[in-house]
Amino acid sequence: MTDQQIIDLFDSTNCTLAELSARSGHSVAQLKAILNAGMNADCVICAETIQPQANGWTHGHNAAPLYEGQCCNDCWVQYVLPERLHAG
Repeated sequence: MTDQQIIDLFDSTNCTLAELSARSGHSVAQLKAILNAGMNADCVICAETIQPQANGWTHGHNAAPLYEGQCCNDCWVQYVLPERLHAG
């Protein structure tokens, strides 16, 4: 499982690190390193730096189906979420 697949799975399922560890074969310590490595990433939609969410999550949101990669909270609310609701 690639680092991006781990990030996407964690973002999309809200599973615990223990569950993610069982699914990915990585230790919790390895997962923490992978998940924290993307700090200060840029949004694939607006290119602004993704800011940490109130819960401490630093990787933004999965930008699918509009783009591949992560987006900031503002773009997720304004563009991605409406597209997902419309598509569903």
